[in-house]
Amino acid sequence: MRVVPAVLLILCALAVSSFAAAPPAPDTAGEKMASSAVGKDTVWNPDKQTMQAVRMKCVEFGGKQLDECFAEGMENAGATAEAASFTKFFGDGTFVRKYKECGHLGVAYVFHPFRANENHGILLVNGDPPLVDVDDIALLPREGIEQDKTYVTIKKSFPRATMWPGDRTAKYPLVDAQPEGSQSFVVPYTLRNFCHACEVLGTAFFSFDFDKEGRFTGMRFQRIELPPKRPLAKNEIRKESEQIRFVVMAEEGKEFTVRLGSNRSTGCRWRPVGTLDEHIVKLEKSEYVPFEGGAAAAGGEEVWTFLAVSRGDTEITMEYAPPYEKIQTFGKTATIKVSVRPASAR
Repeated sequence: MRVVPAVLLILCALAVSSFAAAPPAPDTAGEKMASSAVGKDTVWNPDKQTMQAVRMKCVEFGGKQLDECFAEGMENAGATAEAASFTKFFGDGTFVRKYKECGHLGVAYVFHPFRANENHGILLVNGDPPLVDVDDIALLPREGIEQDKTYVTIKKSFPRATMWPGDRTAKYPLVDAQPEGSQSFVVPYTLRNFCHACEVLGTAFFSFDFDKEGRFTGMRFQRIELPPKRPLAKNEIRKESEQIRFVVMAEEGKEFTVRLGSNRSTGCRWRPVGTLDEHIVKLEKSEYVPFEGGAAAAGGEEVWTFLAVSRGDTEITMEYAPPYEKIQTFGKTATIKVSVRPASAR
C-alpha cells in the first residue's frame, strides 16, 4: 500500500498484523505529488497503439530512468503535466486512465504497462493518506477471512489457494456512504487454485473504511462468493471451457517458467500447440507438481521451463487434454505472449 510519511506509523502497524513489511518512505516526487489532489487533469487515456509506442521506447530501462522516460513519452503523446507527474511519483510507468469522484475521496483507475499480469488497478485517492493501493494484497487483514466457513472449506480442498486482484473495471469499488459522512469502498479479490492462470475458486470482498473527514480507518473482510454454476440442460454433458491469457517479460539468455493448474486424476495434461519460434524461445523441461497436503484429487500444477534465446516477441499456445487424444475436446487453452528484452547491463 503506497502512502505518504504522515501515516507511515499507522501503516506499519497494519503491515505487522498482516505479516508484511512496512513500505519504504516516499521520495521527494512522492511528497510533491501528495500535496496535490488526483483528479481529471491526472488522467491519460491513450489508444493501445500510442501506449505501446511509449512503452517500447522505455522497455530497456529500469528504476528512475524508466519513470522519467515513460513520463516524457506521455507528455510527448499529449498527456498533461499532472498526468506525467503522477506517473513519475508512482513509478513503473503506471498512469491514471480514469478518475471518479466519490464524496470526500476519489477513485483512480490505473494501468501498469510493464507488469506481466494484473495490469489494471484501483487507487483510493485524495483522503488521508492521499493514496491507498487496494492491490497491496499482503496488507489485507487475515483474521476475518480465516474464520469464514466458506474460506475454511475452500482451503481444505485447495490448501494452496491464493488471492489475486479481482474485477478492476469501473463496476468497482462499491461505495457505501453512511448518513454521518463516513464511507466504505468494497473491493473484490479472486481466489485461485494457487497460480494466476489456475482455477477460480471464489471471490473475496474487503472494505476500505474512511471517516467523515476522509481519514482511512482500516480494512475489513466482508464475505466470499462462490463462482456461479449453470445448471445442465437435459442430455447435456458439462465441458470445461476456459481460455487463459497472460504476458511474460523475459530477459535474453535466461530461463522463465509458466505455471498452469492441472489435475492428473482427470487424465489430462498440458501440451504445446503448433511449433515454437526457437529463434526466440526454447522449451527446456516440464514437470507436474502436486499440491502439498491436499487430497490426490485436489490436483497441482504443471511447471514449464523455457529459455529466452534472443530479443523479440512470440506467442506460446497450450491446450489441456488427455495425452492420447489428438483433437482437443475440453476447451481449455492457454495463450502466453512472450516479450524477450535484451540482457541487462546492470
